[in-house]
This record gives sequence, C-alpha cells and structure tokens, in this order.
Amino acid sequence: VSRTEHSVLDLVRQRVYAWALGYEDLNDHETLRADELLAECVGKTEPARTAPPARERSRPLLAGKSTLNRFEWSLGAGE
Repeated sequence: VSRTEHSVLDLVRQRVYAWALGYEDLNDHETLRADELLAECVGKTEPARTAPPARERSRPLLAGKSTLNRFEWSLGAGE
C-alpha cells in the first residue's frame, strides 16, 4: 500500500491557508485535499513533467481531515 507522508510544516501550511480562505472546519479538508491551487501554496506538487493529469492522479497531494485531526490532537489542541 502506497502511503503519503506530510511534514509538520506542510500540515501547518495547509491548515493556515485553509483558515485564510475561510475554511475553518476540518471536514472541509476532505474536499480541499484535491485542490491543486492549495497544494501549490502548501508546496505539495509533483513536477509537471512527472505528474499525471489531475483526473488520473491516484491519490490527493494534501492531508485529509483525519490526518489533520490527529496532528492537532497530538499538539494538545483538544485540551
């Protein structure tokens, strides 16, 4: 099974950019994880010469709501 790894900086960038765009709820990230512009802002894009077209991409580049939730709880955000 192929796994996508996200650095702490990538997770923070994704969350902050989403907040700046008005997406406060973690549930929004399930849709946003396929957003190519947000992925570009976060720095999670594949080089154009090696990246398949978006419709053929097998997995999103950004973290989903569950990953972001685990990340925030690991920082003590829920306390």
